[in-house]
Amino acid sequence: MRLSGRVLSVFVAVVLFGLMLLTCVDVIGRYLFNAPVQGASELTQFGMGLVVFGALPLVSASGSHIVVGLLDLVAGRAIELLQRLVMTVTSVVALAVMGWRLYLTGVDLVSYGDSSSFLRIPLAPMAFFMAAMAFVAALAAIAHFFATRPRGGAEPAE
Repeated sequence: MRLSGRVLSVFVAVVLFGLMLLTCVDVIGRYLFNAPVQGASELTQFGMGLVVFGALPLVSASGSHIVVGLLDLVAGRAIELLQRLVMTVTSVVALAVMGWRLYLTGVDLVSYGDSSSFLRIPLAPMAFFMAAMAFVAALAAIAHFFATRPRGGAEPAE
């Protein structure tokens, strides 16, 4: 894994650990002291956005998306490259459209000055982060397609 992938992995792990701590403190505060963490639900929502979209490029780069091989038994190796190409193009288009729409949402949020209800955290940076991660995931999917070859493919000549 490259340095950028490791940095992103550590970032996602730290955010996920923070979510775990926040949930524990919130539950203990709520049930033992009748004093929940103020804004915990908003922080959890932001944290989940960071985890899901932060991990998206990692999943795309490793080709670890969930795959259902309904046609694998009947298709065989003959059309595996075509299948990989179609799935990669579909994924890249979906991720690029998602990134584009999230970017436009971020622009709208900046113009409105929108923020979260309780903690007043600006929403635009989250939308831009999610857009950037969707674009990076699209690029990672392309890179993964060219970096791997179908099962049963010929070994490269040395």
